[in-house]
Amino acid sequence: MSNRIGFYIVVGLNLFLITVFGLYLYRIRMQAQYSSQPSYRDLFFHYSLEDLKLSQDIVLSPLSGESLTMETLVADEYTYAVLWINARSCQSCTDEALTAFTELTTKNGINNRIILASFYMPRELSLILKERKIDIPVYVPEAIPINVFEALNKISNPVIFILDSHFIIKSAFIPLKDDRQRSIVYFQVIADRYFNSGHL
Repeated sequence: MSNRIGFYIVVGLNLFLITVFGLYLYRIRMQAQYSSQPSYRDLFFHYSLEDLKLSQDIVLSPLSGESLTMETLVADEYTYAVLWINARSCQSCTDEALTAFTELTTKNGINNRIILASFYMPRELSLILKERKIDIPVYVPEAIPINVFEALNKISNPVIFILDSHFIIKSAFIPLKDDRQRSIVYFQVIADRYFNSGHL
């Protein structure tokens, strides 16, 4: 009888150890998988832009047609995805930002989208947009609040952010030319958070 009890104890102990070891391996595997994905917080690189306010009186000049104010563009019920491009950024960075913004807003059903362009000559900007077949509204902003303008232009890359109906900047993001996957995740996040949940 004692031998049988000892046998069961040994078998039970082995099963317990196997289970614990299996759970340990599973935990290690899940941690490795999680760490390979960009976290929600890691997506947003420039907290200095978070909650800054754009004036409703900012004048937006299109490449053709009449100028309008930010207040006219952003109706009370609308939230916009905005790409800020700067002529001082590296060209390959701007190319990736334009491509990612165009493709991923379309893929995620984000129709409220605009591009704001700074330090570009009109002819130069027109050629860039024509070559890349960009059909998103593009505006050259004037009279941006100095704190917002300085914060945006201190960044050497294009910036994508959400502009809510109160002209507040949210979820500012820097698309990296060598990391499209991060951009894919970012647009999935903002689509779910701002555009697919009734916050239009």
